[in-house]
Amino acid sequence: MADYDKTTGFNTDRYQFRFGACWYLLLLVLFTSCAPKPAEETVTVKTSRHPTVSAATPRISTSPLPVRDPNIEKAGDLFAEAIVHLHQRQSAAALHALSLADAEIKRALSKTRQNGNTHDELLSVLGELQTVREAIHRGMLDDAIRRLGSLNQKLDSLN
Repeated sequence: MADYDKTTGFNTDRYQFRFGACWYLLLLVLFTSCAPKPAEETVTVKTSRHPTVSAATPRISTSPLPVRDPNIEKAGDLFAEAIVHLHQRQSAAALHALSLADAEIKRALSKTRQNGNTHDELLSVLGELQTVREAIHRGMLDDAIRRLGSLNQKLDSLN
C-alpha cells in the first residue's frame, strides 16, 4: 500500500511519480528543441556543352486529314441517340432517330460510287438497320442495342 503522510495529507508515492513524470517531460521538450535542424543541401549538376535535345523546329505534317462524310457522321450520332432512347425504354423515340439515320445513310449512298467498298458497306448497314427496327417492334431492346452498337462501329470504320 502507498505511504500516506498524515501531517501533510499527501500520498508520497503518487507525489514522487508525478514529480518524476514532470521532470521527464521537461527534459524531453528540452532535448527535442535543442536537436539540430535538418540541413538543406543544394546540388548543382554540371550540364554538358552539347544539348541532348535538338532545338529544331517542330515537325508539321503536310498530309491531308481524311475527308469525313457529314451524312455518315450524322447517322452515327443518330445511332447513338437511338441507343440512349432504347436504354430508357423509349421505343418510339428510338425508331424516330433510326428513321432519320436511314435518311442520312441514303444521302451518303447517293454521293458514293456504285462499285466502291463504302457503297457496299452502307447497303449492308441499311439492311441490318431493318433488322434492328424489327427487333424493337418485337420488344427485344437489348438485342437492338447490341446490334446498333456494332452498326455504329461499322460506320466509324467507314468514315
